[in-house]
Amino acid sequence: MNEPYRILLIEDEAQERDAVRAQLESETGEDGQTRFEVRVACGLADAVRVLNQWLPQAVVLDFDFSRSTGEGGLTILRRIRQYDRYVPVVMLTALLKNAEDEKAVIHEGVDFILKKGLGDPSLLVEVLLRLLRE
Repeated sequence: MNEPYRILLIEDEAQERDAVRAQLESETGEDGQTRFEVRVACGLADAVRVLNQWLPQAVVLDFDFSRSTGEGGLTILRRIRQYDRYVPVVMLTALLKNAEDEKAVIHEGVDFILKKGLGDPSLLVEVLLRLLRE
């Protein structure tokens, strides 16, 4: 049996957080074992608490954070990079409007950007598996 990949999900909206977590935790490999162990954080303080106790192999980060927490996605991303410069980060967002915005986020250390509400929900699983196998 392979150990599941450790994923830190940072999302402030409960409905979105629960949906992404359920999607990842329901994903199984050919051996029938779950592929992902998911821990969640609702903001920067939660993320730091998790990172102090447990090192993820990848992070899924909601960029649209400032509405409810006053913390921007880039602030959280920079803090993650203090813990691990190389951990893959997938950013979920509905805010990036053009290529310049996307370039700026990638320059900060995001490995992949997924737009919320678009496409197949299984795309996140595919992206994570590719990033983790590299």
